[in-house]
Amino acid sequence: ASVRNRSELDPNSLIIGLTLPRYELYRRIDNRVDTMLEAGWLQELQCLLDNGYSTNIAAMSSVGYRELALYMQGELSWKEAVHRIKASTHRLARNQYTWFSLRDSRIHWFEASASVSAQVISLICQASLRGAEDN
Repeated sequence: ASVRNRSELDPNSLIIGLTLPRYELYRRIDNRVDTMLEAGWLQELQCLLDNGYSTNIAAMSSVGYRELALYMQGELSWKEAVHRIKASTHRLARNQYTWFSLRDSRIHWFEASASVSAQVISLICQASLRGAEDN
């Protein structure tokens, strides 16, 4: 169920959201893109193409694959392809803040940090206990 469609959401649902300051979020996105590229993302795309998958299928239009395919076709430089992947991922993250509003009182927001796991687990345990009491 979409969080934005209140009628489809079970009123007893526990919704947890993680947030970061934008500069930190972008830094993590950029590092993740770099890690994925170093781990062989371009080689993965080449393998898919070698096995008959077309750049025209929906999965190949997702962030990153589209830009890497343009690089492989000589339409983008490596630097421009990486820049576009990061910028597109930043845009997706901004859209997620629109889809899942920080002002939505149904969502329990936590800043993503090393200590967030314990806080989230505590909230889940509290909700589970309340659910058990209601039954």
